[in-house]
Amino acid sequence: NQSHMTYGTIHLVGNLASIFSILSYLPGLKIMRDIILSKSSESYSLFPYVAMLASSSVWLKYGLVREDFPLITVSCFSLSIQTTIVFVFYLFARHRGAIHFQLLLCMLMVFPVLSYVRYSPNLDLAIEHLGVYCTAVSIVSYGSPLSAMSEVLRTKSSESMSLSLIMLNFITACLWLTYGTLVHDSNLTVPNFVGACLSCFQLGFICVFPSTKSAGSAGAADASKKSVGSLATV
Repeated sequence: NQSHMTYGTIHLVGNLASIFSILSYLPGLKIMRDIILSKSSESYSLFPYVAMLASSSVWLKYGLVREDFPLITVSCFSLSIQTTIVFVFYLFARHRGAIHFQLLLCMLMVFPVLSYVRYSPNLDLAIEHLGVYCTAVSIVSYGSPLSAMSEVLRTKSSESMSLSLIMLNFITACLWLTYGTLVHDSNLTVPNFVGACLSCFQLGFICVFPSTKSAGSAGAADASKKSVGSLATV
């Protein structure tokens, strides 16, 4: 009976983590719509989405070899979203040299690792290495919110940060942290602990450096440019 309750808890937390992760990717769809309407992607940064594309790819492989359904579900959804966003970026970019470089970097981050897991003579060891690599890639994907925090320090205003998205990312990271603890997977707990702490720092920045009243819609628009969902969370 206790085992059944534990399984039910894992299932519930895993499903909630999946739902909140999917919600955290939705701002990317707004950016994609804005790019299509303006017919230009020059005012947006592609790096967060390429980083998430690489992260989703390796997490999907990790979820498949671990037979982890919540992880597979979120990774597939994220991979679809990030691929579409990158395609739209590319379609409306005037200068594509930097995009080619970032995509090459993404492939170098993903394909050698997938090949190693596929052809490794010791699958258990390869899965262990893959988990560590997933953790490292997820932590690297925190570069975007860190850049937003540096801008807050420079301007003494949090207008470039989205409170709602930070709260969403915090809840998502906490759910994945709980899920990782329940399934005893440190490769889920470590990056999401870092993600939860980073979200707390961001919330602290918003309290210390409140957005000015005149920032209004400009701040919200800028926040959407700097924010990226969490799979850093997976």
